[in-house]
Amino acid sequence: FWRTGNVKNGKFPDSSFGESEKQDFFNVGLKGGATYKIDGRNYVYASGEYLTRAPFFRNSFVSPRTRNQVVPGLTDEKISSVEGGYLMRSPVLKARATAYYTTFKDQTQTRGFFHDDLESFVNYSMTGIDKEHKGIELAMEGKVNSALTLIGVASLGEYIYTSRPTAITTQDNNAEILDEDVVYAKNFYVPGTPQKALTGAINYRGKEYWFANVNFNYFDDIWIDFNPVRRTQSAVEGTVLGSENYNEIVNQENAGSAFTIDFFGGKSFKINNNFIYLNIGVSNILNNETFKTGGYEQLRYDFEDKDPNSFAPKYFYSFGTNYFINLSFRH
Repeated sequence: FWRTGNVKNGKFPDSSFGESEKQDFFNVGLKGGATYKIDGRNYVYASGEYLTRAPFFRNSFVSPRTRNQVVPGLTDEKISSVEGGYLMRSPVLKARATAYYTTFKDQTQTRGFFHDDLESFVNYSMTGIDKEHKGIELAMEGKVNSALTLIGVASLGEYIYTSRPTAITTQDNNAEILDEDVVYAKNFYVPGTPQKALTGAINYRGKEYWFANVNFNYFDDIWIDFNPVRRTQSAVEGTVLGSENYNEIVNQENAGSAFTIDFFGGKSFKINNNFIYLNIGVSNILNNETFKTGGYEQLRYDFEDKDPNSFAPKYFYSFGTNYFINLSFRH
């Protein structure tokens, strides 16, 4: 891949216009697995995978808006993964249990933000990002009778950073590397998804062509995306190790847990050779608007006063109760 500049930038007349140097990567992938059939209803299985992947284009250039400069030390990402589990299929009960372990090595990430001290936009590029995902997933579906089915699903995981990446800071209007830091991100949690999620469902299908499904959902360990700038030596310089101010700067925020209930149901009608279908869905019946589905710390940071609340985090919240009604006709 490469960058094509359509405008010559006066700050970078020799590295902004036209095609950049080609970034070429040779990648491989290997995947295999096996399933052992104990009998007609019980199975065990295992699989493994190893692959390399070129860095994403959006993370490869320090400032793609202005010049062709690539992130120093750009390299392939390495992914290894294994999983294994048990599967049962019977007329009354279906169940699956899976354990997994995945590692990501040498990831690259580039982000931009406004730097208050420099009074310009800067680019923050991190290399050597390693992650570890591990956990178990459980699912069960049991028939109480011909109409009533109970369903349970659980995902219990731990997704963490396992390295201390190197970060460089550059400006949009200056090709020099302004700063190089070690980001103390090891053992921080990967944001973006609940690390624990549970769902229980009741499904009923009546004889008169109607059905109803109620889901009870629980989410926990939703971690806010942390600002790597705050996890550097310079960010805590002058604070007392272990003090309230120090912990407030470096600790990662947990968005907490949440509980929701959803409903989906409907009925079909047959009139001669005509069919009418009615479907109704209601999400978040409890109107839980305090459910933080995620969020992020701003990349701006108050280095002078060491106050992490000068630029407060941004949060995403669940919608309140919402619903839909669908009526369709088929001849």
